[in-house]
Amino acid sequence: MYYWAKAYIAQMKQGEDYDTLMPVVVIVVACFLLNKLIEELRYDFAITVVGHPEIVLTEDFQMQIMELVEEKIDQLKKMNSPLCPWLEFFYYGNKKSEDEMKVLLESGDSAVKEAYDLFLKYNQDEEMRQLEEARQQYLHDYNTEINHAKREGHAEGVAVGKVQGEIEREAIAIFRSLTWRFQMEIPQQVEEKIRGIASLERLEKLASLAFNCDSIEEFSKALK
Repeated sequence: MYYWAKAYIAQMKQGEDYDTLMPVVVIVVACFLLNKLIEELRYDFAITVVGHPEIVLTEDFQMQIMELVEEKIDQLKKMNSPLCPWLEFFYYGNKKSEDEMKVLLESGDSAVKEAYDLFLKYNQDEEMRQLEEARQQYLHDYNTEINHAKREGHAEGVAVGKVQGEIEREAIAIFRSLTWRFQMEIPQQVEEKIRGIASLERLEKLASLAFNCDSIEEFSKALK
């Protein structure tokens, strides 16, 4: 919901008409069951009237859930959707051998094949693995601290820890994007400036820039 809202409001610049807003569709791919009462692999959410689900408030909000779990994965064979090759890739990417995956993707979307090649390259990249391990360690430590604070009833500590955690997560996202996209170590000066930023809003903007900029130089200029 949070990222749907960010994408929705980002369409409109200051002073523009509300009519410029277009529907935003969120596709959530989950590797666990979100709702045990639903048997379908895919199901959709919309904003409807309680008691009258046929009456939809707006088409601008749409959320599609794809549950890639063992008990539902066979339903992919019956789905007629361009998403199917991607869903197979997400589910089987770390379950099948390279040869089996090549056979699975042989007649699929070329973009999916490219994604799988990048997936293999990522797994063979020691630096990227270390970054991912550091990120996972941070998440474990962060959640442990938050849960401890909750048990102790330190509400203020939880709030501060949450904000700090968000800041650290955005910084890690920037480091990962720059390292992966430009295949180089981040200049020390750039890294120090990023770690010195305490504004979550600014880090979110820099994270978006890190994913879309054309060079490390372009990113560095935005830091000044």
